[in-house]
Amino acid sequence: VSIGGLALALAAQDTVKNLIGSVMIFFDRPFQIGDWIIGDTFEGKVVEVGFRTTRIQNLDSSIVAVPNGNLANISVQNLGVRVFRLLDVKLGIKYDTPPQKIEWFLEGLKKLVHTHPFTNKELFHVRLFDMADFSLQVLYRVAIKTDNYDEELRIREELLLGAIRLAAALG
Repeated sequence: VSIGGLALALAAQDTVKNLIGSVMIFFDRPFQIGDWIIGDTFEGKVVEVGFRTTRIQNLDSSIVAVPNGNLANISVQNLGVRVFRLLDVKLGIKYDTPPQKIEWFLEGLKKLVHTHPFTNKELFHVRLFDMADFSLQVLYRVAIKTDNYDEELRIREELLLGAIRLAAALG
């Protein structure tokens, strides 16, 4: 009887682990259906939270079923709860660019941020950042106020094209 009990306990170990993981997910609520999450081996939108697994839809629309016991034991980044999105790039400037033009470029980038309707006016950085091997580096970090990925891409494009136009206008 004791060997049979041991065999049953070992066989049920994963089931119990996933059940406890499910309870932890339901009570802690680290994510909800519709949130975009990133884990060690997956990234996608949560489409279902079940008792044994959580189903996540990847970018290519395939579904990954992750055991809840595993989810309870790993670090999960929840992008679905972000208040803003982040444009975070470094723009290269030629070393022979006159300092006055660099200052005008920095001021122009700041003006782009201040005039764009979907940027956070307090959460941005535009600074001459580094002297890299082949160019001076300008940090262009802007908080974008949106929760929609397509809109984020459109705003990023507007801000980057604005920087390119400004650089062209300044020569």
